[in-house]
Amino acid sequence: MLSTFPHLQSGDIPAFYAHAHSVEHVLTGNNIVLSDITGQQLLNTLKPLGEQLRAMESEQLRKVFETGRTVVSDVYIAGCCSDP
Repeated sequence: MLSTFPHLQSGDIPAFYAHAHSVEHVLTGNNIVLSDITGQQLLNTLKPLGEQLRAMESEQLRKVFETGRTVVSDVYIAGCCSDP
C-alpha cells in the first residue's frame, strides 16, 4: 500500500513520512522504515524526520531491489530508540 503513495513516487519524503505515521496504527509492527538500495534508512517513523539513521544490511532488501518484487521479511527486533 505505501509503495504506491504518490508522494513516495515523486520523492516528497516529508509527505510520505506524514502519511506513514497516519497509517502505522493499522500495522502489526510499531514503525515504518524506508531504505535505499544500500540499506541506508531514509526515514524511520520511530525517529523524527531528518534525524541521522543507520544503514541495515538485509538479504530481503537486496531481493526487493534485484527483482522489483515484494518480500516478506523475518521479524526484526530493533534496539531501543536511542540506537543510532
